[in-house]
Amino acid sequence: MLGLFFALLPNARSDQSIPKELLGSVVRITNMEQIACGSGVLINGGVLVTNSHLLESLCQEIICADGCQVRRCRGLRVQRAAAPGQPASEEVPGFEDVRILADLPGIDLALVSSSAPDGSRPELPLALGPARGSVMAIGFPGCGDLALQVGQIETFDPIRLYTSALGNYGSSGGALFDASNALVGVVDQAADLRSALKGKLLRSDFPLSGINAGLLAQALKNPENSREIEIKALLDYYRAALLNRHGLSRLIGGMLFSSDVGRLLSAESRRTTSLDTLKLIGAANVYPGQLFAQNQPVPGNDHLYDLLETLVLANSLENYGANHKFLMPINAAALLKNLEHSAHQRAQIDQLVNLITEFNRQEYPGFQLYLLELGLLLAFLLIVLTPLWAFSLGLVWAGEPGGFLWRLFTICWVGLLWPISLMLWWIFKKVRS
Repeated sequence: MLGLFFALLPNARSDQSIPKELLGSVVRITNMEQIACGSGVLINGGVLVTNSHLLESLCQEIICADGCQVRRCRGLRVQRAAAPGQPASEEVPGFEDVRILADLPGIDLALVSSSAPDGSRPELPLALGPARGSVMAIGFPGCGDLALQVGQIETFDPIRLYTSALGNYGSSGGALFDASNALVGVVDQAADLRSALKGKLLRSDFPLSGINAGLLAQALKNPENSREIEIKALLDYYRAALLNRHGLSRLIGGMLFSSDVGRLLSAESRRTTSLDTLKLIGAANVYPGQLFAQNQPVPGNDHLYDLLETLVLANSLENYGANHKFLMPINAAALLKNLEHSAHQRAQIDQLVNLITEFNRQEYPGFQLYLLELGLLLAFLLIVLTPLWAFSLGLVWAGEPGGFLWRLFTICWVGLLWPISLMLWWIFKKVRS
């Protein structure tokens, strides 16, 4: 039924009816002051899924207990809309003071539990297989009326799926459903940087991406393991998607990856009680070769610490390349010696060395050095080519017969298409003479 619905309404908003369980599951989230807003998905009568960045901005107060292992959010306001094209007007009770079940800032996912769960509401099915085919995005773009958009899943990686369904700011936290009514993703951002900038500047809709429902299923099943889930997801993304990119795609992807890791580490510094973990987070912005240069003891059998250490290394490699200092490659023998003198298990040593080996195969300098190279190229263009460009336009102005307006027109088209236009102008000049 929904497949026919998709076929009849390609890539367009619709005010036609949608299945009741889908309509009632997508809500608008704001706070009592209504300064900001976003969307969310009620997985069942008592669990609300949204984005971590929305929770951080909308919670009027976040209360920590037991060393911040238990966190509560106060001040949320959750509302439903009766139909597409209508505003959110029906209050959903039980979210004024909620427990945060899981907060995964590294992949921008958060789960909270209602204080007044509705047991009559069925649980939404989650699509756990490969993401493909038609998709429908439901949310509150622009914090306005409930809207739906139909599109296709263009591609996916271990964290996100990227669609052609359109949305806007306010769609974040909304739902992506496949043709079988299963939740396939949770909207979190624009599908690409260009679309995000265009939407910001022109206030136009843009293609949406969403967090894979498989990660949501893991967080729902084991919310106490949410830290491990997001670290593994980021490492899987790094190995499976980012390491194989090149050029500007690698540069932009690396910067976004570093931003995700930064959010995770910032949250980890607030919720951890381990001094070793805090030291590791404090060393997150050093060159890869310096991470293990201090011969500091580490937990000998701490799986979560090992995962976090591997992620910190991946982030450092992406930032600075496989270097010990600026333009000084890592000495593999010295690295192994430092690792073996620490309390690292053999399996973790192999994991770290293998990651550096994988990175070196790509011959990528790290995005900071890559940006430096681009900056030097731009400086060369400005210092060397700009005077040549200006000198060329001076020659055209001096050598072109005709009045002021004609000369102005000539140097405009020559300047825009330079340097090929300069050769064309010279040929035209010879032909005319």
